[in-house]
Amino acid sequence: MKFRNWLVLLSALLFCGSFSAAQTRFSLVFNEGFGSIKVGDINTTLVSLNSIYDVLRNAEPGTVVGEYLPLPTRYRDWQAEIRWNFWRRLSLGVSVSGPSHFSQMNALTDTFFNIGNSGSQQTMNTVLTSDIHVSPPIGFNLCYSLPTISRINLIVTGGISYHKARFEQTRSWVFHTPSDTSIIGSEDIDVSGRGIGGHGGIALEYIFNRRISLIVAGDLRLAKIRTFDGHESIHQDVFDGYGGILTVYNINVAWEGVLYHYIGDSDWLYARNEKITVSSSPPEVGIDNPFGVRKAFLDLGGFMFRIGVKIGLF
Repeated sequence: MKFRNWLVLLSALLFCGSFSAAQTRFSLVFNEGFGSIKVGDINTTLVSLNSIYDVLRNAEPGTVVGEYLPLPTRYRDWQAEIRWNFWRRLSLGVSVSGPSHFSQMNALTDTFFNIGNSGSQQTMNTVLTSDIHVSPPIGFNLCYSLPTISRINLIVTGGISYHKARFEQTRSWVFHTPSDTSIIGSEDIDVSGRGIGGHGGIALEYIFNRRISLIVAGDLRLAKIRTFDGHESIHQDVFDGYGGILTVYNINVAWEGVLYHYIGDSDWLYARNEKITVSSSPPEVGIDNPFGVRKAFLDLGGFMFRIGVKIGLF
């Protein structure tokens, strides 16, 4: 049974038998809705990379098929919270929200015609998959309830929250050269991080009786995970025109470190774009001339809108 079905059933049962119940100091709040996040460096990197190919699309139509799209930023959300009305209109709450997943798979084919004025061509087929897994965040909330009109309270909330996330990205490529050589490879990033955020918002509470209320809430969250740790690996095989593997050109390396963001030379084009990479130290020197190096972050800040019920316990 879905969360909303449990919610309706539990609300109906308690609503039917609670008209004479006394005011409770402890209550449960269940709600469901939608939210959004800003994402940050992961999406700006994809947008920056795609902008390079936009220039090529405009200059040489037909050479680029596909594009690099950013990850979606909206998601379905639910939250369960237990509240303690410890003093008059003030309550303390501990909440847990649902996990969220943001994913995007992009495919792009780049064709270079008339290489070296020979009439030959080379193609690069790339698939880029990005995934963000956000664990259920835990929140600690302070609520102030202000009566407005009959049966309706205005609730102002604020607090802190704990967040944990994992980021995975795989870039795989097949490069066909004019000499019939094929380069097949992949680059994998797998990192995780955690951080503390803050949130605040307002809610309207419609009181059915002393035990059951309907709540409509909107919250603004400010939260960033500023450090990701993990590993990155590159595997590449080179084949000649007859399918034989050229082992002297093969690559199979892996390393651990922190996820960094910087601006560097494009891997295949004469341009510069935003990049992310795992490194044991800030990549100040490299084949792509890194500039503006800093730790990559995930921005979980955004807006949440939920509708639910508050159920008095005891």
